[in-house]
Amino acid sequence: TGTATITAGWAHTCAATTSGTRCWGANPTGQLGDTTYSNRTSPVPVAATAAAPEMPLEPLPEPQVANG
Repeated sequence: TGTATITAGWAHTCAATTSGTRCWGANPTGQLGDTTYSNRTSPVPVAATAAAPEMPLEPLPEPQVANG
């Protein structure tokens, strides 16, 4: 509930909500932020959001097509 932003990585996804950030998917290097290296099939709370700096979300650049 209260989903504000959803961001997808190569094999994981995070949703920022009014009640915090939750992530799920592959987690071999701890990218889910839940202090584990366990893969998650359902959203888990991100433990480190309070210490993370705020970063503006920007749209992805348009793909460049080579003329040839």
